[in-house]
Amino acid sequence: ELLFLPEVAKKVLHKFQVSDVPSVKKININKAGVDELSQLVYISKSLAYNIVGYREGNGSFESIQDLIHVDGFPTEKLDRIALYLSL
Repeated sequence: ELLFLPEVAKKVLHKFQVSDVPSVKKININKAGVDELSQLVYISKSLAYNIVGYREGNGSFESIQDLIHVDGFPTEKLDRIALYLSL
């Protein structure tokens, strides 16, 4: 059984560091089209169509959480997908 001990964490932190924090360009779900939305790893072309269709039928999203109402949206991945979206 492998245990993660504080001593191991300290040794790893001394040997490795994050030199550059990657920048993430967020996509506005109220403005983006199908092609832009489908560039995200978790959003297929068909899901992007569903997002745009939902927005056109119901108005702008008021929160990222509103995506759970979109047909076929993977709600279990909302927290990960939300990192790449804005309003």
